Amino acid sequence: MKPISLNEGDSRDLETIGRASLQVVHDIKNQINGLKLYATFLRRRMERDGRAADELETLAKLTNGLDRASEDATLIVRFARPLEVRRRQTDLRLALKDFVPHTDAPFDGEFDLQLITEAVRLIVAGIAAFTKVEVEKVSAPEVRIEDGTPPRAVFAWHNLGLPFDKNDESLFRSFIGTGGLRFALAAKIIEAHDGTVDHDTQSLHVRLPLN
Repeated sequence: MKPISLNEGDSRDLETIGRASLQVVHDIKNQINGLKLYATFLRRRMERDGRAADELETLAKLTNGLDRASEDATLIVRFARPLEVRRRQTDLRLALKDFVPHTDAPFDGEFDLQLITEAVRLIVAGIAAFTKVEVEKVSAPEVRIEDGTPPRAVFAWHNLGLPFDKNDESLFRSFIGTGGLRFALAAKIIEAHDGTVDHDTQSLHVRLPLN
């Protein structure tokens, strides 16, 4: 396949389409949130009226589907907009506190801790989506420091069973489903901190530069 050559007019058209698409997604998200309110109101009325269990179950599935659609729309909007990175001196262990019980090594560097914490949560959620397990069942990452100039913090998840082989595109660039959206935003955050992300079928690595 030959690469596509874009002239200045094509680039402007793509930029315009991108802005329009973002606005459409934002409007769809607002409509989904409105539907969620109606569904929640209907569920409460049905529960009060003692409706059949299968009807309540159907409505619960509808509400859950709307929740997922709203969350995916939010991810698209977040990915499309520029990141506001506010770096300060911090310890990366704070971003891992909900996933790694304890690690002795310091991980000091210049990071936006809120964004890095979000990236870790997105990766865990993406792994869960791709491997079809509950988020709580995703194994804790291995944490270590990799020598170099500068040294790098490494977070590594193993024994994953991701849908990837050497001839395919990285899942961090694929935008495949819910997992792909989460991976894409996580990669954007990590790369904004001069870090890298990579994976094969069994392992996923995040590397971030330390002081």
